[in-house]
Amino acid sequence: NEQDDEIREAAVEALGDIGNKEAEPLLRNKLKDKSIYVKTRVQVALAKIKYKNLPEAKQLVLLKDLLLYSKANEGYVVEWAAMELARIGTKEAIKVLKEAAEDISARGSSWARKALYLFEKGIAIKERL
Repeated sequence: NEQDDEIREAAVEALGDIGNKEAEPLLRNKLKDKSIYVKTRVQVALAKIKYKNLPEAKQLVLLKDLLLYSKANEGYVVEWAAMELARIGTKEAIKVLKEAAEDISARGSSWARKALYLFEKGIAIKERL
């Protein structure tokens, strides 16, 4: 039922926020969940875990790859990557957003433009996914 789906979504989201790699097998199993919403949260949670367990120097590379090369069914991952880059807000992170925004063939082009707009307007970008 819908309430069970929401509970599974919240659990998956919490595991991604915690960032413990030991949760990966459980999350990967949830990619088979009957709820599309749970599955999309799993994709984001796995991306967050990967991100949080990388050295800082490689985190931007991962976000850039997610923004530019994600598959069509990974829209929430692309959105998260764009917003995370805007939250980081360093010169390098903004450069990645600008590159993605200018490349209309990039999967995350529209999300990059939105994230840049929010960043440039000084609008606080909160964790949404």
